[in-house]
Formats: sequence, C-alpha cells, structure tokens
Amino acid sequence: MKIKREFLFIAITGLLFLLPLLGAEKGGLAVLSEGEGKVKLLWLPPRGQWPEGGWRVEDASGRVLGVVKPGDPGALEPLTPGQRERWERVKPFFGSQRERTQVAEDMVRLIAVTDFSLAKAFAMAWQGGGLSPGRRSFRVVALNGKGDPLPTVLSSPPVDPSLPDPPLGAPVRLRTLQENEGMVLYWGKGEGKPLFYRIERSDPSGRRALLTEQPLFLGVGWKETLPAYVDRKGLSGGTNTYRVWGVDLFGRSGDSSECKGEYVPPETWLPPLSVDAKGEGGRVVLSWRMGENSRVSTVVVERAMLPEGPFETLTPKGVPPQPSLFEDRGVKGGVSYFYRVRSVSGGGDLGVPSDTAMVKVVGSGQLPRIEGLKADLGRTRIRLTWNPAADTAGYLVERKSLGGDWARLNTEIFPKTLLDDPILTEGEAVTFSYRVSGVSLDGTVGKPSSEVVVNVPSRLKVGAPILERVEALEGKLKIHFRHPPSGVPASGYLLLRSSSPEEEGLVVGEALPPQAVVFTDGWVKPGETYWYRVVALDGNGGRGPLSQAFSGQPLALHIPVPSAPRGEFKSVPFPRVVLTLPPGMESFTLVLERRIDGEGSWTTIAESLVGESFVDSHPPRGEVNFFYRLLYLDAQGVRGEASPILTIRRP
Repeated sequence: MKIKREFLFIAITGLLFLLPLLGAEKGGLAVLSEGEGKVKLLWLPPRGQWPEGGWRVEDASGRVLGVVKPGDPGALEPLTPGQRERWERVKPFFGSQRERTQVAEDMVRLIAVTDFSLAKAFAMAWQGGGLSPGRRSFRVVALNGKGDPLPTVLSSPPVDPSLPDPPLGAPVRLRTLQENEGMVLYWGKGEGKPLFYRIERSDPSGRRALLTEQPLFLGVGWKETLPAYVDRKGLSGGTNTYRVWGVDLFGRSGDSSECKGEYVPPETWLPPLSVDAKGEGGRVVLSWRMGENSRVSTVVVERAMLPEGPFETLTPKGVPPQPSLFEDRGVKGGVSYFYRVRSVSGGGDLGVPSDTAMVKVVGSGQLPRIEGLKADLGRTRIRLTWNPAADTAGYLVERKSLGGDWARLNTEIFPKTLLDDPILTEGEAVTFSYRVSGVSLDGTVGKPSSEVVVNVPSRLKVGAPILERVEALEGKLKIHFRHPPSGVPASGYLLLRSSSPEEEGLVVGEALPPQAVVFTDGWVKPGETYWYRVVALDGNGGRGPLSQAFSGQPLALHIPVPSAPRGEFKSVPFPRVVLTLPPGMESFTLVLERRIDGEGSWTTIAESLVGESFVDSHPPRGEVNFFYRLLYLDAQGVRGEASPILTIRRP
C-alpha cells in the first residue's frame, strides 16, 4: 500500500511509543463521554485481524447500537477534500489481504488515532447519542462477510454518558529559551492524558502560525527537563508568543498555556566572520572581524593544543568584541596552538564557535645563559646540576675528555636540571669537562654555560654479581642477587635498568652497600616490562663487569579515590561553573564527570586535568540540579572509585 509522504512524520515520531500504549498487538477500545447521552468509541483491531463484515457496536447488556464497515457512505460524506484524498490512498488496504503488511497496518492505526473522522471511515470509530444515564461499558464485535459474529471482541472501560469526561488540563511550567538559531520550548504535562500537542506562535506583529501541522508526539520517556520542541523556521526578531495545548485520542483540544520569548536573530550575534592568529616573540596576538549586523556585547576566546580540542576558556569574564584584539602570553615558542572565538547573546548564551585559527609560536630568539652548573663526583657517577632558565623547554649537556672534543651526553632535549653521567672507565685516572646549553621549543639553542672540570681517580677491577630473580610486587619490583664469586671485594653495587635485553640500561637510585643482596625498584609502571643487571663497584667507585639480564613486570597499583570537587555557578557574562580540583597524582589520570538530575548515566567532560581549576562553559539548561564527580585512571585505563559528588543547581 502506498502511504502519502505526510504520514511519514507520524510513523517516525509515534510508531515506537504510541502503538504499544494503544494495544497494537492485542487491540484495544477507548471510550469518551461527551455528556447529554453522547459517547465516542475508537478501537484498534488486533494485529492481522481486519474483519470483512466490519464491527457491531453494543453496550454491556448486548443491545446493538450500530454496525460499521470501511467506506460507509455515511462516514465518507462529511469528509473534507483532503480527508477524502487520504481515504482513497488507504482504501486498497481494506480491499485486499495481499496489501496488509505490518507497516501498512501500523500506518492505518496511526492515521485513525490522529483523525477521528477518518477513523470512522476506516470502521475503527463510532459516535452515538440518546443513551440513558448510568455507568456502563461498551464493546465491538468483529463480523464476517455474512454479518455473523467472530471470536474477536474488544471491551471499553465504563463511563456515564450523562457526565462529560473532563477536558485536558493546560501544560504546566511552559517556558522558552533561545539556543543558537532557534527557540527551545519546555513544559510539563497538565491534567489528563494528552496523546499529542499542538503549538501556535504569534510573532511581534501579531501574525499567528500553527507550528505543528502534524501532531507532536513526545513519547513515554519524555521529561520536562528535556526540550519538547525547537522552533527554527520563520522566526521574527523581537517578542514571540507561544501557545501550547494537548489533544486527546478523540481529537479534543485541552486548555492552553502561553509564554513569551525574546528572539534575537542569529546574524546579530553569530561568531566572528574570520579569526587570525600570529605568534611572535613568545606571544600570540589574536584578531577577528565581526559581521556588519553584529549586536554582540561580549565574546569569549578559547584555546586548545589539538584542532579538535579540548578547548579551554581564556576569558571566563568575556572581552568586548571591539577592538577585536586579544593577546595571549601564556604560550611557549615552538608549540602549535588552536584558537576560536564565541559570541555571547543578550540572554547570556554561548554561540557556536568560529572557524579555528592555528598558529605556531615563534620564540623571542634570546635564551639566557645557563647559570649555577655544578658537578658532584660519586663512586659510580658524576651528578650535574644547574639553575633553571626562563623560556627554556629543555637542556643539552656536553662532555669532553682532556684534550678532546665536545660530545653531547643527551641526543634529545632533557627537561630536568639534573643529569647523572655514569663512570664507565676502568684503571687509570681521567679528567672530564662539562657544559650545559638551554633549548627552546622552536629549536633555538642558547649560549653554553661556564665549564666545570671533574678529576676521576683510577679504579680497581671487581667480579660480576649473579642476578638470581626479579620478584613482582604491587607497583614495584624486587631484584635478588648474589655477590661476585671472585675478584677484589666490592665496595658497593649498582642496579641498571633498561627496556630490552639488548640495552645495558641506566643506573636506578643510589649505590647499594657491599652487604646488600636485594634492591627494590619503585620507579616503574604496572603493565610494562623492565630488564635488570647488577654491577659491583671497586674501592674507588669503578665498575666491574655486568651480571646477566633478568626481566620483570610490576603488578597493578591500587587506584586512590580523589576528594570531591568544589565549585559554584556563575551567570555573568555567560552561564558557567567554576570548579576547584584536588592536585593531580603521578601515575594517574584525573577525570571529571557530570550527570543531570533524572538521567542515569555520567558523562565525561574533561580528562588529563592539570592545575587546580576548571571552567565548565556548557552547564545544563533550565532550572535543574546537576552533579560533578572525579575519579582516577591508571596507566592501563582502569577506572578507580569515584569521589563524593558535588551538587550544583542552575537558578
């Protein structure tokens, strides 16, 4: 059966929610008392049961009130031209079993419950009067082609025909908010059981328009905290008045509610037409161009490290759109940043973001010389320390032997101000010189520091220890070894760690005393594999040969529970929640989640939080409670227990 396109809206919107309520599988009969002895009946046949002879209408005593058949002339006569056209399109359904697919059945049911006149033409409704007072039930009996009754009988709840059923109450708490390019309507259900809703809008000039040419179904799970309708077409700037009323199963309109909403045309507060960013001298200068019709009084600047975000709000209090200039000095040379600008409407709503502008910051080109370089000679290493330098992303450390050339100790930029140089030479004494240079993120290398000289004395040879096993513990590894079976007595031991058996590894921690046979390594991450070797030290701190390599993998750490976030809602110049967070913890990722009252699931709104504050620029709309909580993730992404909950209410 061909279904007219205008019915598709009903199918998509109501099919999932309406048919189960009206008994699409087993059928159902609804009744309405109009008072003065008049009633209306509307029924849905059980799935697959469309009797050839129509239906016989009876009261509870068995008195026959009428017989209805599809296409009855008395039911077709009052139809409008539009309704008659719909009847002609649906008419084949009642004439051939071959066209009665499940989809076609559902369409016929949905048309019937949204148009009582067509329901009578389909033999799915009856209207009568002259009934005496007193509560009674009604029923409809299926008939075969000869007019004989079939087993299918549908019964209604009891009503008193002399007492009219009360009308539907008006929707409650009707309100509207502008959101981007439309007006969003919210309301709660009034008295009665509306099947669907109608909405009418009056623009500032007084012209009225029915916005719901097709019925608006809200579904079983609809809540008044959710948007009920979004008006986007034909809106006029200024004060628009909305009227909303419910309609029941028999097409009766209930009482209506009205509310007014101020609509500001989007072209007056859209984001800037273009945004330009320039990075120079360790800063970013952001400029933008507003549209000619812009009426924006405030804009918000956002920044991210990746093109898709997450974006952080740089101007929580907003900035004027003119002059269209903003300077960001919280950047580093050599790093790429992404910027966008949002307009704030007169109602305090954040508009859609502008196009994103990308910029790579150029450093100032002048790095300070590294000061305070010191060298501490230990038994197994030379420890270098120096003072941190401003605008420096890391450091390059160089070493040379007496009479030799400078060579880098670190091939990659080293971010810390401490470096241990292991003493690998044996036998004769040696002299080393060291110097350090700063490096910016854009690759600029500063002038090297003053040199420091270290004289390393000669060292005696010791034997190789025997590494026995690596014991896995929670968040750490315990290495068990035996002393060298031969050679000069050791003055201590070093533990070397690497990520593969081919690498010699780096020294972990301080040297162990000569009597030690166990070392506990707590600088490890669960889930990763580490390889260990042990080396003995002679009396001068010189190293002997390495032991064989053993591997180990630490067990997972216990994930701590963060304390609850603190925060408050701020509405000027735009709605936001300013949160105070606990300090982050090493080895764990801090995650912020939010949930709206009445909804069961938590939503992640920020991960890998750093710092002690966060601005939620998109809090839920409407007068509603919403909640925040924190939790930690370990390196493998395992979630820990959530913190206590912070409750925020938007006024």
